[in-house]
Amino acid sequence: MINNRSFLRRRPLIGFLLCLVIAGPLWSENNTIKLADGSVYFGRTVNGVFDGIGKRIFANGDKYEGNFLKGEFAGAGTFETSAYIYKGEFKDGLFEGTGTLTYKNGDLYNGSFKEGQMSGSGTYKYGNGDYYSGEISGGLLNGDGVMFLSKFGFYSGQFSNGILNGRGKIEYGDGRNIEGNFELGMPTTAIRFSSGTQEVSLDDLFGNVLAVNRPQEEKYYYIVAIIFLFLSLVFVATVWIRNRRNYTKKMKQKV
Repeated sequence: MINNRSFLRRRPLIGFLLCLVIAGPLWSENNTIKLADGSVYFGRTVNGVFDGIGKRIFANGDKYEGNFLKGEFAGAGTFETSAYIYKGEFKDGLFEGTGTLTYKNGDLYNGSFKEGQMSGSGTYKYGNGDYYSGEISGGLLNGDGVMFLSKFGFYSGQFSNGILNGRGKIEYGDGRNIEGNFELGMPTTAIRFSSGTQEVSLDDLFGNVLAVNRPQEEKYYYIVAIIFLFLSLVFVATVWIRNRRNYTKKMKQKV
């Protein structure tokens, strides 16, 4: 004779075991999946989709290790290519939040990212010791920042779309400085030299410098300032080209 009470007591346990049998193939902690694009995934899946901690190695050697959400990089993780290593936060398969981007040539960026690009505030350091620290938008220098070029000195001031634009100041290693307004990377109406208190226009610099008996060496420092600006533009262009090269190829990978 069947003991109905005993059977009823066992029903929850039987239901739980049936759930495990059914859900087991759909929710696994350790799956290895080979994809049509040649990449291989190791890690957790939910309903056949990458979800949780895992690792994906692409056919070209790139690899990501960290958290996945609905098949895409999300949360904390590390993405490594032949050119750089990114360690930080992801969203929808792209760099998003705070992270560190270390290039194999020694360059390093530490700061904020948005939609796969440097954006917010951060510091970009070159392998030779040069660096920029300040505001960035869309992968370009935008806002207030400081640029240091080891062979010349500092520029502190405003940038727009990667170019010196607005109020700024160049400080040389010997204590001299040039301060004024910049537009499209070049000084405009007013320049102040540290050797004097008078602000002069560009016309004064090119036409009347000798007439007011300003020291000849100030002309030299102005020329150096132009060289400084040229090198800063090279600095900006290099960052922009490298940023575009690395991010135009979206890291967003669909399962």
